[in-house]
Amino acid sequence: MIPRKWNPEIPASAENHKTLLEAYMIKYELSNTQRKYFGLVPVSKSWDREIFNENIFIYFNQNEIVKILDYSYGYLEYDTNIHTVQRSFISGRTVKGRNQKLTIPKLLKIKGCGTQFSISFKGGGITVYDNKRNIFFIKSYFEDGQIKDIEEAKNWINKFIQNALPNYFKWLEKQLAERRKIQHAKSGDIIAFNIGQNEYGFARILKGLKGLDVSNTMSDIFIHPRSLTVATYAFTSENLFIDIDKLISKKTLPSIYVLDNEIYYSQFPIIAHRPLCQKELDIPLPIENSTAATIFYTKTDIHNFIKDNNFSNSL
Repeated sequence: MIPRKWNPEIPASAENHKTLLEAYMIKYELSNTQRKYFGLVPVSKSWDREIFNENIFIYFNQNEIVKILDYSYGYLEYDTNIHTVQRSFISGRTVKGRNQKLTIPKLLKIKGCGTQFSISFKGGGITVYDNKRNIFFIKSYFEDGQIKDIEEAKNWINKFIQNALPNYFKWLEKQLAERRKIQHAKSGDIIAFNIGQNEYGFARILKGLKGLDVSNTMSDIFIHPRSLTVATYAFTSENLFIDIDKLISKKTLPSIYVLDNEIYYSQFPIIAHRPLCQKELDIPLPIENSTAATIFYTKTDIHNFIKDNNFSNSL
């Protein structure tokens, strides 16, 4: 049976009561002020907070689930709008849909409807994800240092808020109002990607989906069918208003295979297109015969490459 709303006046089994009490007392949670900086809906005083187990907390607005907190792998908070019947069954989503018993597995299969804030202590850092657009629009970076525990996460959050620019909330409002944008990448496209909150790296798509041969995929070599071959330029900028023709004259870091997801959903915007010249066609294929989920070069990687090769970071 799923433990329901914790109430110190109700003496459930001593063991269950102790587990829920400890969970209630020690779990970290964003404040409403912090939520505003990450596009999350503030918690209303009229909402009820229920503990389903030591890892899953739920906020109800009457019989509607409006926010879920998941501590299974760190801290995950997301807004949602799941209608229930007396907080025991998930309402059918169609006219002929059947109500389903409210269980943790069924609950967690339902996607959030707004933003999603996550802290991962296993290399994932902090991310803010827009479920509407399928993109991360705020995240921690390598230069921020590792986030191994909740105290380091708190420090990152406080620093992020303190360093927010004067126009931050206008930027955030625009982000939350954006609709999903779909891009179809092709050879010759130039893309931008964040290497900091207000800094960008740039890369060239050398081969699109149709230009990549994955016929020789072996058990220990996996180039995903939706891979792009990408070369990252030895250049960074604090804005996207750059001279493209000067950019493509720059040297590139070793090419890599990456999934097309972040380009497809406009996480990495396509900012220009130029036909590939012979110099770019001669860039060696990736050394690693596997596909990365994203462009993994950091600001430090790019700047070290520039320094080691005596390049200039100006156009």
